[in-house]
Amino acid sequence: MSTHHGLLRIGTVIAAASVLAACGNGTTGNSPSSGGPTSAAAGGQTSTATGASSGKAPKVTSPLPTEGLVADPCSGLSTPQMTTLGLASPGEASTGQTGPTCQWHGTAATSNKAFLNVITANQNGLSDIYAVNDRKPFAYFEPTQVDDYPGVYAESVDDRTNGFCSLLIGATDQLAISVSVQLLTGPNKEHPCDSANKIGAAVIEHVKGAA
Repeated sequence: MSTHHGLLRIGTVIAAASVLAACGNGTTGNSPSSGGPTSAAAGGQTSTATGASSGKAPKVTSPLPTEGLVADPCSGLSTPQMTTLGLASPGEASTGQTGPTCQWHGTAATSNKAFLNVITANQNGLSDIYAVNDRKPFAYFEPTQVDDYPGVYAESVDDRTNGFCSLLIGATDQLAISVSVQLLTGPNKEHPCDSANKIGAAVIEHVKGAA
């Protein structure tokens, strides 16, 4: 199993979204996200129901300043946040077909990973992801909110019981970010989406504070 498994699958979804960007957009909603252990490298999640979508994603009422994230995706978390979340510092930055990406290893187990992808390939933020789901529904599509920012848990393959989860968050109406986790071991492996949610919330907190 590839160590980039979760990121590559959501990257394929996002690439499809960018193809559709010129054709139309995509809904709204809310999905559960329970609390869990504080170590994000260990994991967390709750619902397994597949949601539906129609129309555009919810508006981002307080757009985040994203210039720093685009320039350096690893700046999305502070060193103290990484420690709290169970992630090793520093992260490893790279650039893929969907935009700048940062990868962090877990401190307790290096096989556990977290990814932050700044999706510059799309021009309509979460609405492009909703549009993809309208045309060909994902294996799971669960709208949520992360600290008052619209988000959606979405993937083409539902592998959450194996420790994988992808969460997309609307940073602005034009730019979405994705937080993906790969949890191959540890107490939170059965609930990876809780960890994705915690990392996403930490990114929002840090980016807001850095503005």
